Amino acid sequence: MACELIRRETNGTNQVAFYHAGLEAEDRLFIQNQFLNDQLDVICSTNAFGMGLNKPNVRYVIHFHYPQHMNAYVQEVGRAGRDGKPSLALTLVSPEDHLIPETMIERDFPREENLVKILSQVMEKGWSTDAFYHVTLLNGGSETAARFMGEQMVALDPQDLSFNIDYLKREIEKRKRQKYYDLGTIRTWLKTDTCRRNLVLTFYDEELVTKHDPCCDVCGFDLHFFDKSELPSEKKTAPLLEPWEQRLYSLMHKE
Repeated sequence: MACELIRRETNGTNQVAFYHAGLEAEDRLFIQNQFLNDQLDVICSTNAFGMGLNKPNVRYVIHFHYPQHMNAYVQEVGRAGRDGKPSLALTLVSPEDHLIPETMIERDFPREENLVKILSQVMEKGWSTDAFYHVTLLNGGSETAARFMGEQMVALDPQDLSFNIDYLKREIEKRKRQKYYDLGTIRTWLKTDTCRRNLVLTFYDEELVTKHDPCCDVCGFDLHFFDKSELPSEKKTAPLLEPWEQRLYSLMHKE
C-alpha cells in the first residue's frame, strides 16, 4: 500500500508525514488517523488537511506560504491549542511569496482569450454542466476554473454567444476584485506594526478584551516560551495502525 511508504522517521524520534488532495482517499484517512492518535509529530500538508479536524494538542501551525484571505488563516491557526495550553502560529514570508496567491487567483478562472473557444465548443457538444467542466479543462483551465464555468451555466443563454461572453467577463472581473481585496487584507496584517491579534479582531468588527502574554511578534514574545514541554515519558505511545490488508488477514486467520 502507498500509505505504508508515507510514514517517515527523522533523527530516530520524530514521526513525519505529508498530506495533500492528490493522495488516494485510503492514504489520506490512514495519515489522518495516525495524526489523531499521536503517532505522527509533524504533518507537512496543503490546506486540504485538517478541515473540521478537532485535535486538542496541536502545538504549532506553521504557514510556509500565507493564505489568500484572512478567513482561511483564522480557520487554519484555530486548530492549534484547543486544549488551552500555549501554542504558536508562525507565518513565514518573503517578497517572492507575493506572486503565489496572485497566480492562484488568476488560475481560479478561465483566461479571457479562451472564453469564446470554450463557449463555442460547449454549444456544439451539448449544453450541460459536465460539458462546461471538461471543455474548460481541455482548453487549459484549472479544476477550479472548470467548476466555475459549470456553475455559471444556469445564468447563460445556450443560443447567445455575445451575451454569454459579456456576462462571464463581468462575473470574472467582480470575483477577482473581491479576491484581490481579501488578499490585500491579509497583506495589510502581514505588514502591520501594531498588535496582530488586535488587528485580526478589527477585521471582524470585534475588540480585544483580554491581552494575552505572550501575544505576538509585534508586542514581543520569547520563542523559547513555546518549546516542547512534555517529557518523553508523558508522550503517548499508541501502537502503530496496521495497514488494512494486514489487519484483514489477521482477522480472517485468527484462531
